[in-house]
Amino acid sequence: MDRGARELNPIVAAVFSALGPAGFIAAKAGATVLLLHYYGEVSPTFFAVVSGVTCGVAANNARIARNLSAERE
Repeated sequence: MDRGARELNPIVAAVFSALGPAGFIAAKAGATVLLLHYYGEVSPTFFAVVSGVTCGVAANNARIARNLSAERE
């Protein structure tokens, strides 16, 4: 975010700006634990797929940040 990128999801943007990167990770982990606790009937495979997609998005965001950094140099 400090390299000129911005978050398009308004909910994520609000959490990220209020809590920072570490707070966002903590909020995501907490939400996952709550979902697992209250919706135990949801398949663990579903949570694994969602986590995998989230990791893919994070990896793409990191790639974009590296490219932005390289372009500025």
